[in-house]
Amino acid sequence: NSLEALEETLSHGQKIIEVDFQWTTDGYPVLLHKSDMFSNKLFEVEFFQYSYNDFNNFKMINGWQQLSLETLAKWLQNHKNIYI
Repeated sequence: NSLEALEETLSHGQKIIEVDFQWTTDGYPVLLHKSDMFSNKLFEVEFFQYSYNDFNNFKMINGWQQLSLETLAKWLQNHKNIYI
């Protein structure tokens, strides 16, 4: 559920990509596994409930980029043959 994960899947020729969505505390969908384990593993913070602004300001491991519905939509504009 990161930009890099989408690109990696695309590089293997996949046209259908599965992602997970969670709602922020202020009602925005973001791409994230529900489990605390994934949250704590992928970000340098411990959290489970967070605001949209907080989510966008978290730093992911390895310099990866987290995705909101908005950033996913922008990515899909350049990858019209991909299905979510």
